[in-house]
Amino acid sequence: MKPLPLICFFLIISIYMISCCRFFSAEVFMKKLFVFDMDGTLLNKSGVIPDVIASFLNRLDHNEYGFTIATGRSNNWTEPWLKSLNLRLPIISCGGACIKDLAGGQILFESPMEIEVLESLARIARRHGVEGLTLVNPDETAAEASISDRMEPYANGLHLAVLDDILSYEKTAVKMDMIGEMNVLSKVRKEIYNYVGRLSIYGQSWLEITNSGVDKGSALIKLGHLLGMDPAKMVVFGDDYNDLPMFTSAGTAVAMADSPEEVRISADLIVPANDEIELIKLTNSLLL
Repeated sequence: MKPLPLICFFLIISIYMISCCRFFSAEVFMKKLFVFDMDGTLLNKSGVIPDVIASFLNRLDHNEYGFTIATGRSNNWTEPWLKSLNLRLPIISCGGACIKDLAGGQILFESPMEIEVLESLARIARRHGVEGLTLVNPDETAAEASISDRMEPYANGLHLAVLDDILSYEKTAVKMDMIGEMNVLSKVRKEIYNYVGRLSIYGQSWLEITNSGVDKGSALIKLGHLLGMDPAKMVVFGDDYNDLPMFTSAGTAVAMADSPEEVRISADLIVPANDEIELIKLTNSLLL
């Protein structure tokens, strides 16, 4: 009976390795990985993935080319939009604070924020009169009642936890968003750096705040490690400030033409905004 524990140990390790590495078989040999931001990039003005883009991505030879999503949304505000895609690879969500394997429903990475940090951020926001705060859990978004109407277009009928006091939220948060006037949030950003410490902060009229070193770029590198793929083989598409870390991490960065100037300057290529045909043409030209 003594060998049984050792056999069980190796069986458990084998099952774990299979579950962690089941993406690897074809993905290791991919020539390129295309990573798309959602809002303002992959989604059109109506907030959906155009059928022509979904069809194009689904027709890619997945033995050579892969695609996935990198979004600031929580998973429950992401997954319903992806039903038209034959998406085999993990997605990056919550501004890079989460990586999830959709097929297995497994969270591969998350970076919870400490409650003390959230409390300090909330105090600073209220002192400056920020319009409202949200907390993002990997599978849920919570918003203060003062800005719940601003969040509804993103929820699009999906669950939104509405609270009078955002700090009464009881679930783990991996990201805090602050919504307000640009001049107000500029002051908030400076005070956060001075009194809370270095955090990852992106945006101007909508600040996304995560733990230090946690952003779409660092998540892209983590995803590369999971897939055994060099980030130099990745092509990323984005339109906003929170996409900048991806631009510096990937081999090729593509910005939408209506992106802020800082984003366009940081890109290798520009594609017309809300033009699915041009997006497909550019992606097709990169299949080399």
